[in-house]
Amino acid sequence: MASVHEVVKDSWCPEWLCRIEIPLKSLSSKEQREGRAWRFDVVRHGHQNGQPQRSSWSGGLPAKPKTWGIISW
Repeated sequence: MASVHEVVKDSWCPEWLCRIEIPLKSLSSKEQREGRAWRFDVVRHGHQNGQPQRSSWSGGLPAKPKTWGIISW
């Protein structure tokens, strides 16, 4: 899994967009993957003491925060 985004240090904004690249072969150990779905959380953090916080990933069912998506194939 990889997060593909560009953030210029001097122009950081908590509303930046992130494009996700996830190889389908890494989502399932079974050969037949058609019709399966994988849910993921996208955690977006804002500023803390004037410094940008890190963004992180977590896989699984939707949880806090309520920013999540689903990939099906």
